[in-house]
Amino acid sequence: MRNRFEIKLGLAAALLIPLVLGACGSGPNQPVAANGRLLRATDLPDMRLHQPDMLIPTAEVFAQALGDGNAVLFKEPDKAVPMLQRNGYVRAVAEDWTGPGTFAGAIAVEFATPEKASTALAAMYDDALQPCPNDPVCSIQRTFTVPGIPNSKGQQVTPYRKFGRSFTQYRCLFQVGSIVYGIAVGGLPESFDPGAVSKADSFAAFRALYARVKSGPSSGLFAPTPIPS
Repeated sequence: MRNRFEIKLGLAAALLIPLVLGACGSGPNQPVAANGRLLRATDLPDMRLHQPDMLIPTAEVFAQALGDGNAVLFKEPDKAVPMLQRNGYVRAVAEDWTGPGTFAGAIAVEFATPEKASTALAAMYDDALQPCPNDPVCSIQRTFTVPGIPNSKGQQVTPYRKFGRSFTQYRCLFQVGSIVYGIAVGGLPESFDPGAVSKADSFAAFRALYARVKSGPSSGLFAPTPIPS
């Protein structure tokens, strides 16, 4: 015959087990993470899709979106527009992810031909490596290639910060046909105390995207942006 202590312990365990399972993601109230058109929730541990994928129909809007404020790609957006137009900019799609002090962004940019896409990729990468206007020490940069992604062009960036803890981002551009793909993964610039994503995890995300698009873009990649319900 069980004593009162054993009975109480059994009841506590019965109540605690469902709570633990729920905290581990097995409970019925745990939402399923949404996927983007480029990246998947499984590519970016602890990150969630920040907003619906955005279709960008013009070179002007694309250059501003990837330049103003954070200068992820274009240090001087107005100067990038003619380059994009010369190479037959067709359209682009962009998505961003956020986590606990972390960030990931992905783009796919379609150009008129594979040859023009190759020219545009080289110009985009060269621009990304330039110093920030009026601030030549805006970041510490190292270049790399990603094993398994042909002709990939990578950049490890540690931006200079006057306030807040420093962080690192890993950025990669590669081409498949007439489309240039790009990903940036790492600390969130807007965070005073940013988190970190390891180089290994960043490279894994790069390879995951390449594996999905190496045979061509998925259907609906450049579909109009849905209106959130």
